[in-house]
Amino acid sequence: MAYKIIEFFDGIQLVPVTWLRDDQKECFWPVNEKSQIKINKMIAEMINPDVNYWELCPVKRIMSSSDSFKVGIEKLRLAERYSEIDTVNSDDLSYGIKRSKHHRCSIIYSDGEGENHERLKLKKSKTFKKISTPTYSSTFKEICYPSFPKIFDKLSSNSESEPSTSPDKYFKTSEMKNPYSKKENSTQLTSNTQPILKSVIKNINQASSFNSQFEIETEKLKKTVTRLVVKINSMQDQIFEMDNKLDKIMNLVVSNNKCASMDIDEQIQDDFELPIKIENKLIDTEILLKEDFRFYTRMVNKLKIVGGTDTNSVIRNILKTLMTDNLATMFSFAGKRKKKSFQDTLPTFMKIIIEVGRYHKNSVTNEDIYSIISKWLVQATLRKMLVQILNIQLLQ
Repeated sequence: MAYKIIEFFDGIQLVPVTWLRDDQKECFWPVNEKSQIKINKMIAEMINPDVNYWELCPVKRIMSSSDSFKVGIEKLRLAERYSEIDTVNSDDLSYGIKRSKHHRCSIIYSDGEGENHERLKLKKSKTFKKISTPTYSSTFKEICYPSFPKIFDKLSSNSESEPSTSPDKYFKTSEMKNPYSKKENSTQLTSNTQPILKSVIKNINQASSFNSQFEIETEKLKKTVTRLVVKINSMQDQIFEMDNKLDKIMNLVVSNNKCASMDIDEQIQDDFELPIKIENKLIDTEILLKEDFRFYTRMVNKLKIVGGTDTNSVIRNILKTLMTDNLATMFSFAGKRKKKSFQDTLPTFMKIIIEVGRYHKNSVTNEDIYSIISKWLVQATLRKMLVQILNIQLLQ
């Protein structure tokens, strides 16, 4: 037997004999394969089990066996209805198998005891209907119709008795007597089409007047557009002249500021040297900035000259001019890691940095400036180490 119908603990399945172990208590099953179509194909082709990847499933009992896959599938269907398949009749086993036409047409006769069965196969006789052909009698009479009388013959025959009735005159009189003559039709058409023609002429006149008004309005629009273009060109020339004048004024202001900043730089350098290197001098400048407004304005004007490509570079350059990296290692923005708080210890410096940052970019916020200062203070130790390494390399 090539196949076995096995009852597992979770269902019934048709399995090849090669999938069973020798003791027939365990069976290999492709657990990793999710497609039932592929599993049925593997069962039909009796593929050898893959011991490394297939799973051993315990067998509850073997219900039946079969030689072919087709009979095994039918037994599997019966196993879902009956507990013992081998005791079922062969007629029940063939339930669901496609039967031939002769088997369906056969009639089963049985005696009283029901032991001997005889099959009498009846063949359906094909009956053909005869098509009745028409029969004609020998005495076939031809149907003859009378000939249609000719008008001109009658007219010619009656010409002697009535000379005035010629064919031409006959047709002329018939045309005169016709109630639907051409003249009457023409008069009716003219009477009906007169109001339609009048309405069409009115519409044409209205369309022509509308076109003339449209042309007049388009000409007016063209004139107004040309006037506007001339005005715009003159305004552009005036704006260009104003821009040149503003550039000259800005150059004068910048030159004056540079001169003033040079004086301020000299005054500040006389008071304190920048960048500040010692903590005590930094605190003294903080106190002086808080108390002396003139010194505060001088410091702001000096730091406004410090430039940069963007807000980040401007604030970093301001901090470089104020203090050295060695002094910056003693501070952190919020006072973490046992360092002094830059925000609490130097509030006036913070105020100056925010004012100068907004001078360069008005839309910058306090939080953006705080984050730039905190990053610069954190990176002070790294900058200090790089400077030391460069100094050592230069000495060597």
